[in-house]
Amino acid sequence: MEWWKSFFDEPYGEAILESFEERASGEVDFIEDVLSLPKNAKILDLCCGLGRHSIELAKRGYEVTGVDVTSQYLETARTKAKEKGVEIDFIESDMRNISFYEEFDAVINMFTSFGFFEEENYNLKVLQNVSNALKPKGKFLIDVINRDWIIKNYKERDWRESGEGLVLEVRKFDLARSINYGKQIIIRGEERIEKNVSLRMYSFHELKAMLESVGFEVIAFYGSFEKGELTFDSMRMKIVSRKIKQ
Repeated sequence: MEWWKSFFDEPYGEAILESFEERASGEVDFIEDVLSLPKNAKILDLCCGLGRHSIELAKRGYEVTGVDVTSQYLETARTKAKEKGVEIDFIESDMRNISFYEEFDAVINMFTSFGFFEEENYNLKVLQNVSNALKPKGKFLIDVINRDWIIKNYKERDWRESGEGLVLEVRKFDLARSINYGKQIIIRGEERIEKNVSLRMYSFHELKAMLESVGFEVIAFYGSFEKGELTFDSMRMKIVSRKIKQ
């Protein structure tokens, strides 16, 4: 069974993603800044989760479609959108299976929602689907963990506290395939839950080459939502690219 089919459910979803709600406004400020789109632009939020970016973008006048594979996330997103008085088309789909063609002015893929598949051809297919979904000269913003930061700061295990309880993470990095295999052990009261994850990690030059192979040119890259420089010390990388060919 593919890990993400069971990973993104309770207690992960409501506890983790809800804690990021307050960040949405500032993150969308960044999205607006780097994409520079007209207010009526059509945006695809690929792997939209609970819809925090989709809803904030819709509030600012954009026409938004949100896609996610987790049905309960989409139910929550629809409820939140209704509460905020915005209309968003939320669609349940595996990102490998989307079939939009030149419909969007921009696509966003946030919070390391890429690299889920051990077979690299599937990850490349996702990027090809994004390219297909964009209008000519459309823009793509991807936000992922920086592999170089992971290697520099790698820990095989650590503890952290979060809204979901006490979490132990045990990891093993496959250097040959650049895949981080992990297990989360979540302790919440008397409850103990184990979740497995495997995530393909990318360096900037790898992801840049993949984007170029499906018709993009990279036009900007950053190490933070404050548009900081991308370095080995940047935990995340945000890459902005433009579709230049089909």
